Amino acid sequence: MSTRTTDASSGFDDAPDSFDALARDLQALRLSHGAPSYSELALRIAEARAASGLSPEQSRIARSSVYDLFREGRKRINIAVFREVLCAIRQSAEEIAAWEARAIRLRDEQARASVRRSTESASTQAPAVLAPAASEAPTTPAAVMPAAPTANPTLLFSIVLCVAAVALNNALNFSGTALQLPLYLDMAGTALIAFAYGP
Repeated sequence: MSTRTTDASSGFDDAPDSFDALARDLQALRLSHGAPSYSELALRIAEARAASGLSPEQSRIARSSVYDLFREGRKRINIAVFREVLCAIRQSAEEIAAWEARAIRLRDEQARASVRRSTESASTQAPAVLAPAASEAPTTPAAVMPAAPTANPTLLFSIVLCVAAVALNNALNFSGTALQLPLYLDMAGTALIAFAYGP
């Protein structure tokens, strides 16, 4: 972690530097220069842009863009807008250069830390699953192809038996009616199936 500059013009101390520390120091700088509002700073930036030849549309800057530079919890910073805010606070060229160098250093350190975290995260992930050894791999298509379906003799027998039972029911019913027998034999085939396979 870098340390904050001890240059007398910037007023930084020796505490570890960060974007939060930069935002706090920038806020202290604004307060020490008359505490101009964020809207006033945005207006000054727009006027400076217009004076440099930009169109009114290109010169305009949102108040929120200015305020974000003074807010803690940031993970990145717009160096160009940061420089414009320093100019709007009426800093000298030497002071602006010191602040800008500090912001660029923090940005670069943040980028390096992000790359380092990504690399460490990738190195701690589980290793990829290895492919099976050649001796474990199937050697013939038959080893991986499902077996061809075969006819089920039990099912075929059951279907034939059911058809025969229906035929038996009809035959006995016709016979009983034709012979005028006092018996109901039209369920004999069904009874046989029930005995054979259960109800």
